[in-house]
Amino acid sequence: MPEGRFIVLEGLDGSGISTQTELLRTWCERQGIAVYVTKEPSEGPAGGIIKQALQHRLAGLSAESLALLFAADRHDHVTLDVLPALSSGHTVLCDRYYLSSFAYQLIEVPALPWPLNINSKCPRPDLTVYLDVPPETCLERMNSDVWRGSDKLQLYEELGLLKEIRSNFMGAIDTLKRAQQRVEIVGGSREIMTIHKDVQALVAGIVQAARQSTPANPQSSGSQQIAAILEGKSLTG
Repeated sequence: MPEGRFIVLEGLDGSGISTQTELLRTWCERQGIAVYVTKEPSEGPAGGIIKQALQHRLAGLSAESLALLFAADRHDHVTLDVLPALSSGHTVLCDRYYLSSFAYQLIEVPALPWPLNINSKCPRPDLTVYLDVPPETCLERMNSDVWRGSDKLQLYEELGLLKEIRSNFMGAIDTLKRAQQRVEIVGGSREIMTIHKDVQALVAGIVQAARQSTPANPQSSGSQQIAAILEGKSLTG
């Protein structure tokens, strides 16, 4: 059985990641593609602590401790969910992955090599899609009643922070691309189905290639490649 492909969707809070992930799930199922949908933070023990911290229900946690929790949750998530699904031939759609850690945690942990090192054992996605939405639009969406009714995370709901995080995303994306990882930026301010068609086209190419080629290598570590490029430099260095 050929191994599946690992697809990650990324973006600011309020960028529409969850909506596009569910649309991709439906498309995969209609195409007869075995699909497994997951997200980070996960439902594991470390993920539960992270969710409490992001919802301001856990005081006194340092930025470094939160970064370590994200890395621990990711390793648990990969081991128990992602790799088994890939090995069984499923295409894995993941709502957030290590790119989010690099962008969000660089606000208070300014040196990129350390977040890279603690995520160095994580498998590299076959494709990462970044939904690019202006921070102002994301904040407006997060302040809507619909968003409030769906248990969204609230730690970063400030315009200045969102602007800084978007800048971090762009810098981290450039780093990933220099490490030969495939990251595609898709405009996320358009009509939902228009965005979906663009994302679908990217994913279709990856999935079709998976059906016709040798298995992917989910054990390949993307962060180790990045660390070799950085050589101890910060994101902006």
